Amino acid sequence: MVLDMSIGKDVPLRGTRAGLSVRADILNALNRTNYGGVRTNLSVANFGQVFSTAGTPRKLQFQARLTF
Repeated sequence: MVLDMSIGKDVPLRGTRAGLSVRADILNALNRTNYGGVRTNLSVANFGQVFSTAGTPRKLQFQARLTF
């Protein structure tokens, strides 16, 4: 299970029509490992072992936008 989160805030700038928009995104917020590639062939010595992971580790992304 992968949980992605996002939070943002819009801030108007005083005395102008301009504004600032700030946002943070967190991908795979729980940082859980998702396994893939399990060996299912009964005739091999490494049966049942996992040799790869699926997905990406936790990533953070920040952005700010000035509108006028």
